[in-house]
Amino acid sequence: MASIHIREIFQELARRGAKDASPFDSKGEGFFVEIDFQDEQHTRIAMAAHAIDSEYANKVLSVETGFGTALILFDEAGLLKSIELC
Repeated sequence: MASIHIREIFQELARRGAKDASPFDSKGEGFFVEIDFQDEQHTRIAMAAHAIDSEYANKVLSVETGFGTALILFDEAGLLKSIELC
């Protein structure tokens, strides 16, 4: 089900003229989509409360997908910062 939504996002971005919105760009420019989850207030609260998930703090996970490489980024408190498809 998620792949349908990702394709719809790609199509909408391409329709708006984003040069890097399609994994099938004939010019070979590639593509990039970022879903940003970062909330600086939540990060500040977690840091002030020493509620840091050290296993994920400032980490990046890289996973291959059918759409390319997915990067999952965490902030300094170990909270989800963003998911990027490239």
